[in-house]
Amino acid sequence: MGIARYIRLAPETLQMISGFQLSFYYEEEFVATLIQRLCEDVGVSVDLIRLPLADLPRRQEAMRISRTASKSVAESFGRTPKEKGVAHLRNFENDGSRVEYEDNLSVWLSKIDLVLNVISTRHVDDCPVAWIDIGLSKFNFIRSNWAFNHLSGRNDRVLHYGSLMKFQGRRLPLNASFLRAYPAIWQDLCGRFSEALNGQENSRYPHDEETILAMVVWSRPCLFECAGKPFDGKWGKMQYLYNRLLYRRIRANP
Repeated sequence: MGIARYIRLAPETLQMISGFQLSFYYEEEFVATLIQRLCEDVGVSVDLIRLPLADLPRRQEAMRISRTASKSVAESFGRTPKEKGVAHLRNFENDGSRVEYEDNLSVWLSKIDLVLNVISTRHVDDCPVAWIDIGLSKFNFIRSNWAFNHLSGRNDRVLHYGSLMKFQGRRLPLNASFLRAYPAIWQDLCGRFSEALNGQENSRYPHDEETILAMVVWSRPCLFECAGKPFDGKWGKMQYLYNRLLYRRIRANP
């Protein structure tokens, strides 16, 4: 994510977790400095963890997927930009180079492992832990139950949001910008995710973590709980405007 999007989205994302403990993974030192200052401003206790892209847990799987990913395979399921594989190669393939796709994919595929690393090092056993993208606030107002900091869910499931994107022509059941579960469920999810990932490395489809997780959801739906779904169409725009107006009134008259 470019620095401009960090500056625009990170403050509101961090504001929503004021009072919580954050473990933040980064590579460049200037990013750590920025996040440290933003966390201080909003009352977030942050543990900064430097982790170069090359050392991410799923880096090798990402590189293998990138080497075989085919634009024609992705487009065989529809040329629409809502097809995940099509979107990735349109957005992250530049003049034949897939470096940007590989770097992003390395992060996406490593999310679950990074959460488990925090659970292990912090000895978290009896409370839910969430992965959040630093740009998560971009979803504010545009999906139901968008205020992720106020969500509640079942202890035996992975809490997530829905998606408007597609995987092989089928609506994706999950958006991975926010994933929350208890430690034992994270451990279970990791095993299932690894199994699904290993079965797709040679599929030639331009995968990401959501396409892999989709296969886990479809094979084990009882492990997941959807907290909210994105608004769509004209009615969706009306819901967005209503949510935004309501939020402003609550802020003005707490």
